[in-house]
Parts: sequence; C-alpha cells; structure tokens
Amino acid sequence: MTAFGPLCPRRRSLRKDTYWLGVPTQKCPLDLWIYQELLHETRPDLILETGTAHGGSAYFLASMLDLIGRGEIATVDIHPVEGRPDQPRITYVTAP
Repeated sequence: MTAFGPLCPRRRSLRKDTYWLGVPTQKCPLDLWIYQELLHETRPDLILETGTAHGGSAYFLASMLDLIGRGEIATVDIHPVEGRPDQPRITYVTAP
C-alpha cells in the first residue's frame, strides 16, 4: 500500500483532465478502458451510475453501449447540471 500512496495525486489529476468527446468524465483513463472490457463481456441491459456531475462518464458508457448494440444508463445525482450530453441511452435522474 505504501507504494500506491504517491500515485494518488497523479490519479486525481488524470481524472480531472479526462474527457469523452469534449465532456469531463472525472474518471481515470484506465478505469474507462476496464469499463469497456466489462461491457463487452457482460452486455448489460441497464447500468445504474451514481454521481453524474457533467455526464461525461455516462456519455462514454452510452457510446460503448451503442457499439455493442444494447443497454441503457440511468445516472443519478443530487445536483442538476446544465449542458449534460443528450444521448438516447442516458436517463438523468435528480434525487434529493
């Protein structure tokens, strides 16, 4: 665990600077790569994401679902944000 500690600040910076088609994802690029591998293997009907922010990760996941030809995303956040991506596979939910 001590060897991982110094990587944490860099990982945070990666999340901050990662975009999908111009939309911030707030995800590490390696995590996004792993997500697409999981989606290819499992081909889910529904993905439930908690913590939408700007919608970049939901947009990424929706793009991957487009490629595999199935699935939808419900993404939940407590704050509405203007300008989130409009994509048919994404349903945005604002919850108190």
